[in-house]
Amino acid sequence: MERAQEDHRTHLHRVASSNLPIISRESWEYYIAILQPGIPLEKCEHGDFLWIKVDRMVTIDKILKLHFERTGRNSILMDGGIGLTIDMRVRDIACLGLGVYAFWEIVKVEDGGSTRFDRLKLVGAWG
Repeated sequence: MERAQEDHRTHLHRVASSNLPIISRESWEYYIAILQPGIPLEKCEHGDFLWIKVDRMVTIDKILKLHFERTGRNSILMDGGIGLTIDMRVRDIACLGLGVYAFWEIVKVEDGGSTRFDRLKLVGAWG
């Protein structure tokens, strides 16, 4: 019997959750795993994610600011094929389990005063 192909969201969550430390987690604590740009989804491993611990009330805007402080990249976050808006809160996004949210990023590129998304990185993320 052939196994059904995982959707991208489920695949990212499974890979990100594959090597979690065995520690207790408070009910309000969640872990955001962000797949780094340029890594094909099908080849990503647990170590290819940037991790941020948050509470369920935090907004995507706050996560992006923390991400920028750590990486210097101005990005948007994707949950499967859906772009996350800056006013969304973690509590409003369906969690696939273990208190882990796995996203991938699209890097914004400043181009002579206008912003565009790095299409090369977008295409590269999906293989």
